[in-house]
Amino acid sequence: MHSDFRAVADEFSLNFSRRREIGASLHIIQNGQTVVDLWAGQTDEETDLPWERGTLANVFSCSKVAAVLSTHLLAQKGELDLHAPVSDYWPEFAQFGKASITTGHLLAHTSGLPLVNEHLSRESLLDGHSLAAAIAAAPPDQMPGNSVCYQAFSMPYLLGEVIYRITGQSLLSYYVENIAGPNKVDFHLSLGPKERERICTLVPLRAMLKMVTANSNVLNIMIGEESHLLRRAVLTSAELFKDRHHEIELEIGKFFGGASAKGMADLMNLTISDGQFFNEATRSRLTECVSSTLHDPFFEGPARFSLGMMLGTSNMAATGKDKSAFRIPEGAYGHAGWGGSTMFADPKNKLAFGYCMNRLGGGRLINRRGQSLIEACYKAIAQQNAQKKRHLHEMAPV
Repeated sequence: MHSDFRAVADEFSLNFSRRREIGASLHIIQNGQTVVDLWAGQTDEETDLPWERGTLANVFSCSKVAAVLSTHLLAQKGELDLHAPVSDYWPEFAQFGKASITTGHLLAHTSGLPLVNEHLSRESLLDGHSLAAAIAAAPPDQMPGNSVCYQAFSMPYLLGEVIYRITGQSLLSYYVENIAGPNKVDFHLSLGPKERERICTLVPLRAMLKMVTANSNVLNIMIGEESHLLRRAVLTSAELFKDRHHEIELEIGKFFGGASAKGMADLMNLTISDGQFFNEATRSRLTECVSSTLHDPFFEGPARFSLGMMLGTSNMAATGKDKSAFRIPEGAYGHAGWGGSTMFADPKNKLAFGYCMNRLGGGRLINRRGQSLIEACYKAIAQQNAQKKRHLHEMAPV
């Protein structure tokens, strides 16, 4: 723990003493060096198994970061044109007026394809190609490029199919071979035996399930009014991690990601490590806002996106009950995961941040536990900057 960030450790402790945290970890990297590495609590509410540094948590939509970065890496290598029609790589996708949709639209949540309106077998749910084919065979729900609607479920399937059509590799295979493996990133889209031993139990599931069942609009946006099997999949998806030793059959990048806080921060740090992995052009695409709205139908409030990343936003002024937020500085980018996990990078401050936990909170963005850690982090940075100014003033010639 760097002394500049002691207040972050204090806030982390307050999450346990005042905000009912059960188990959690936090990892922050600044200028390539770890400045915060904290973990505490239990991996399961009903046992005394301690949360350890390498404990993995289901980080839900934070897993989209792996799909997004895999897509950008393909573009950086010159194998994918983000502004070319998806159908250039995946001809069947052009059906029903989708010929103009680009990979950029998929990344910016402006494809008009937020849902799946088809009865799907259990096998189809576990087969990314089948679900991608179902989306390809459907018309867009909205005019592509004209409106923003968060693609909670469809985006990773679509990006995964684009990657497959270009490389012949699944999203999982491409991500492991080109990003996670070479950089030893503890952020997983599928869990082997060793990873399953490290996964925590999510508690309680009630907050998540109550929100989904109570809000039919959110559920319909996510999976379509007629997708009864997908509806059940949403309601039971968290059960995949309820049992710490469950055999995960799905490439969990489609719905989930198993990650440690260090893995989350390490993955984000790849995007700001002075061109060592991703170049400046890619970083610019991750930073620049390309789509925004005051009312995203999924969030029922404002939303802002770069090409694949969430940008800072807040539901505090929204009319509904959801007052969650993802408040990060302008120029920073990352992702929130359902229940409260979060990861982001801030190029200006050379900062990478990862937080995961096992007690799910309400809201569609992050809750007070995660946001308090972000706020404490930036208070520490403000104090660092003030100290640097004082030092420069003292060193200035009289």
